[in-house]
Amino acid sequence: MKQYQRGATLIVVLFVLIFMVLIGTLAVKQSLVGLNVATNSQAQSLMKQTADAVFFALERDNQDSAIFQKNLSSLGLFGMVKSDAFINKELVFCFRPKNQSKVFDINKASIIYPTNNTNGINNSEMGTTGFCQYTSADYSSSRDFMISQVAVKKTSMQTDVPFKFYPLGTDVSTVQLDQVQPVQVVVTTIIPGAASGSGSGWSSFSTDVNDCFKKHINVKSEQFPGQETVAECFSKLGVPYSQQVVDYAVISYASKS
Repeated sequence: MKQYQRGATLIVVLFVLIFMVLIGTLAVKQSLVGLNVATNSQAQSLMKQTADAVFFALERDNQDSAIFQKNLSSLGLFGMVKSDAFINKELVFCFRPKNQSKVFDINKASIIYPTNNTNGINNSEMGTTGFCQYTSADYSSSRDFMISQVAVKKTSMQTDVPFKFYPLGTDVSTVQLDQVQPVQVVVTTIIPGAASGSGSGWSSFSTDVNDCFKKHINVKSEQFPGQETVAECFSKLGVPYSQQVVDYAVISYASKS
């Protein structure tokens, strides 16, 4: 009788151990899921903050009247995209605060647009120096964590918001020199080090990241809806990304003084 009781006790202990192992496994899985959610949330927050830093830097640079007038010129940030051709074309440059004092440099900018040719993309009109690369020099901070690429294009005056791109009110001391120019600025930020997969190796993965920046448009084209965007490319590659879009109304004034 005692032997049967000892055997029953052993079985009960084994069941308790199995039950504890199951509970422990579920707890670990739940903790990992919670950690992944927290990590993804933190990554998205950091990428959005970096994109905001790009917009703040652009606005800061253009508060300087000399820089603003230069950007309004035919080779400037806003002057280049004034042409109707930039409804489909994009002026692209990498945000490189580590080695550029100003956000925009015409010598480090590129143009990309969709075409009907075999590759479907033309990115050689101004060379390819403007596209971001998976290198230390192109990281958006000294932490070498994120990379941000900026695309600027002309947008249509048509909008659901009445007078969206027009200044409100009157000012007798200034006169508007030019028509309102609607401009769209798109900032795509990635964390390549947090990618879910890196292909066959670092070299291959680095090439894939560079190709996403260099061989894809940033804004979906109505004329070429089948063209894959930068964001879609990084999504397929498993690279965490964030894309923010801001519409600006560029207006040039002259004052009495």
